[in-house]
Amino acid sequence: VSRQRKIFIARAEKTIDSLQRLIKQSPDDTTKQILLIALSDAQSIDNEKSITRYAEQALVLAKKLHFKQGLVKANQAIAWIYQSRKDYKMALSYYQRMVDAAEGDVHIVDHLYSPLLNLYFYLGDYPNAMKAVAGEILAFEKLNDKQGMAHCNNLLGYIHFKQENFTEAEKYYNRYIAMAVELADTNLLTHALGELADVYTAEKKYNLSFSSLYKVLEICNGSLDSLGNLVKNKTTGWLFPQYKAKAMYRLGMNYKKTGNLPEALHFSL
Repeated sequence: VSRQRKIFIARAEKTIDSLQRLIKQSPDDTTKQILLIALSDAQSIDNEKSITRYAEQALVLAKKLHFKQGLVKANQAIAWIYQSRKDYKMALSYYQRMVDAAEGDVHIVDHLYSPLLNLYFYLGDYPNAMKAVAGEILAFEKLNDKQGMAHCNNLLGYIHFKQENFTEAEKYYNRYIAMAVELADTNLLTHALGELADVYTAEKKYNLSFSSLYKVLEICNGSLDSLGNLVKNKTTGWLFPQYKAKAMYRLGMNYKKTGNLPEALHFSL
């Protein structure tokens, strides 16, 4: 075992000892429930029994106290345990309980759908993923979080694209584009245009795909802002190198599919 690893283990054991002492001294209140979650999180990843034991104790106490935040955290911790075991059915069950525990509190629920959605995507369960996004977008609408709503339209576009519902995918990606323009966010816009280009390519609408991808390159090169004007970009564009590379790859593939090998080679170099 390396010296750094020994130091890490010693610090973790010290944290665990401290948490166990505090828990023993605490009455059955919300503080104790939070400490139990912290103790579960502090365990070594290969110490599954301890992780599970403390998470389940935290869940029991949260139920007894009707502690909403504690119910959310405990269900999330147990869901992660089942997911690590590849027991996806049980993991989904606890992730859903986690969302339900928030009881529509948008200030809690708006960031809870990601682990649930990620697992649905991993399993290719797009109908249930769509239901989860519908819940997430309602939370963002109540918060008037336009960036969050844009994110949800992107997810809905992706879900329809994966199911080859291309007309619906176009609709949601165009909503995503409209919201990116409204937010004057060129990072969002370049991403949205690239995703829409993939839909057009799948539909063999190559001219529309080319148009979207060349707009991405214009934005990334600083000649087109999110409102379509030939001015300097309004946002920093920290993702531009990634989006530019993807656009060039997509252009190369599209030119290859349409038989224009010189242009395909140009974008491949």
